[in-house]
Amino acid sequence: MEMVYEKVKLFRKQMEILIPEGFKDMPDYVAKKKYPSKHRPPVILMDKNNMVNFTFHLMDMALAEGQLKKAAEGFVKSMKQVYVNAKFQELQYGERNDGGKIAWLAYETMAIDADIFNIMFITPLEGKLLYGSFNCILGMQDEWEEIAMYCIRTIKKVEEEQQ
Repeated sequence: MEMVYEKVKLFRKQMEILIPEGFKDMPDYVAKKKYPSKHRPPVILMDKNNMVNFTFHLMDMALAEGQLKKAAEGFVKSMKQVYVNAKFQELQYGERNDGGKIAWLAYETMAIDADIFNIMFITPLEGKLLYGSFNCILGMQDEWEEIAMYCIRTIKKVEEEQQ
């Protein structure tokens, strides 16, 4: 089945991303259960079954493209301290479709009811750090990993005239 994508604008229409059709904002009561920390991401999009999620946080932290590697390594170090039992893949670097730099890390964590496949990513957007993640049940990874990376690479700044 061919995946159909829709353009979603986030952060007061400062950025856009292509996401599979049918994703919607996660209701607060679900977000509080799934992400119990008060520091949960401000934008959480979920599929209709809440089996697949994308999260986004445009942080009030400066990040130039030349600082991406150091920032990504810092995030990975912190994550390895928080997720002690996670299985981490290698930190990777690449480009978004618009030429912006991006760093991402795939890893597996254990939840109460299932093992979870995650991709954490950071990228500079308008000189700030955009932090995001993708997650799904581990058994869905084969179907979703390529789709998630396609979506992540479509992140771009919305040009003034498009707003």
